Amino acid sequence: MSAHLALIRQLASRNERSPVHTRQLYSVLSETAGLTAWLYVDVDDRANARRHYQLAVHAADRSGHPLLLAYMQASLGQFAANCGDAREAVQIVASARRALPRSAPAISTVWMDAIESLALAEAGDKKSLHLLNHAEDRLAKARNDEPVWPWIFRFDHQKLASFRAQVASKLDQPSLASRALSIAASGPAQSPKTKALSDVLRAQILAKSGRLDEACNIACEAFDAGKKYESEKILQSVSRFRESLGGRAGKLTLDLDERLYGRYQEDR
Repeated sequence: MSAHLALIRQLASRNERSPVHTRQLYSVLSETAGLTAWLYVDVDDRANARRHYQLAVHAADRSGHPLLLAYMQASLGQFAANCGDAREAVQIVASARRALPRSAPAISTVWMDAIESLALAEAGDKKSLHLLNHAEDRLAKARNDEPVWPWIFRFDHQKLASFRAQVASKLDQPSLASRALSIAASGPAQSPKTKALSDVLRAQILAKSGRLDEACNIACEAFDAGKKYESEKILQSVSRFRESLGGRAGKLTLDLDERLYGRYQEDR
């Protein structure tokens, strides 16, 4: 991926091409940098992920495509929120909204609402739940719309419920989070990595509800998936979940602790 990215950057920087061709190359560069950033997120390399998201935003700006710029800025905002940088995330999403033209597809504003709600919840702001309700109203009107590049995915009620589960968990509302997570899981089968991350969130919700035994068992399953698919993001998420328990789970964490300790043992 790094070699492809370097090649596209080199091609985009040449001056002999037409302005139209150059803008197209910057569009490709932006999407390639965004994908590279996503891959760095999976290995929990935040510094490189941030750097490549910034490159994606810069290239999108050079492409002259307002939808692509807004998309990449919002992606950077989501990354910031997931890193715990709530204030920065809110500011970045605000910039992304300003980049959106009035003719932007409805799905883009729904996604913006969802990401902004995540950032607000990270800051402990309960307005995030009202923003999600707003997003749900917009989604009801846009559910039959065809995806518009760069929003090539469909944003359905299950995806919105996934955001609601994360927001509710951050706001210490485990009952709401649990209901939302059930809705999120009712859609098409999730990829193994996505399911594992969802399981870590479920473990957090169960722990907040006092169901520590179930929470630890689910966290162990998520860890095993992270190990199988070599996802440092999943493994770190499980590790942070374990740290949140402290000593209140007693012996219930023994299996989980053994797995986490095993990460530092030499493979045989």
